Amino acid sequence: MRTITVRRRLLALIVVPLLVFASAELVIRILRMELRQPYGRVLAERGDQTLYRWDPLLFWAFRPAARPWINSKGYPGREVEVARSPGVIRIIAFGDSCTRGPWVDAFSETYPAVLERELNAGGSGRRYEVANMGCDGYSSFQMLTLMRREVPRYRPDLVIVNPDTHGATPALEGLPDHECPNFAGLIFRTQEILGESKLYLLLRRVILRLRARPAARAYGGRTARVPLPLLAANMARMRECCEEAGAAIIFMNAQRYRIAETHSALVEHNRLVEAFCAENGLLFVDLYRLFKEHPFEESLYFDLPNDPCHPSAEGYRLIAAALRPLVERIVEERTRGGAPVGVQVSAPGPMPRE
Repeated sequence: MRTITVRRRLLALIVVPLLVFASAELVIRILRMELRQPYGRVLAERGDQTLYRWDPLLFWAFRPAARPWINSKGYPGREVEVARSPGVIRIIAFGDSCTRGPWVDAFSETYPAVLERELNAGGSGRRYEVANMGCDGYSSFQMLTLMRREVPRYRPDLVIVNPDTHGATPALEGLPDHECPNFAGLIFRTQEILGESKLYLLLRRVILRLRARPAARAYGGRTARVPLPLLAANMARMRECCEEAGAAIIFMNAQRYRIAETHSALVEHNRLVEAFCAENGLLFVDLYRLFKEHPFEESLYFDLPNDPCHPSAEGYRLIAAALRPLVERIVEERTRGGAPVGVQVSAPGPMPRE
């Protein structure tokens, strides 16, 4: 008799929570609450789901070979193998859509493509390859995360970074990018399965909003994806990542001066990038002034005034022209100083994520 009572209690402990869970799940579905898979809303806002895939660390990335301009590794432009040919000087460009080049030919008109072509035609006898690893909407946090994944693998001689301004946009889930839940492996797959439950998604939303309140208070009531103090920290970590891989680094600021005229966050962003480079003796290309002071500024954008953001083919040629002498100077100085240039170094494992 006592055994039967224990069994009934155990059964009640299992059945009652299941009934409560099922009832709550049913009510939420009847109410048709709009609840998406983790970051499903973010991916939906990015547009065509055949173009982007969910990434547990980067939040989203291009689907490999999803378009003719995306290579098999999920990056814009031609294929770049991990193992490079002997003597080739490798450069990697990290950035957002302004690096990716949504309105120009990814194989010939983005600044990485133009820079590679101009460097190889320069008559120095050196061979260059410039890989484009820009992705739409990336913040400096995502660029740093991608750098930690790919710089140790590809071992470039030089990295070019345009941290741009997406870090100033509202936080994805009420939290700065570095505090958003990132899961890999089994935990990531488990979350995908749990994400089929509306109750789980509702509880997750409530917990994240509670977590977001202290973040909002800490950053003046409005949580950005990458608050300015964290932008400086991300840039410092980018430099460290390149130094550990033996690569030089060039930073650029945002060329969107027409947006900056009405958005103080962009002005603050550009000032911070320039000040950080000056304080740390880093190479810096001032795209903001380069575009603003150009005599035919309107020709540098793809579609003014509708798109005061993305460069035209001419704008990308201007960026490449500004970068070329810096790149040649870096290569020359590293060659004279005995630093290995154009040498494939055995790549270590990926850097740990903080």
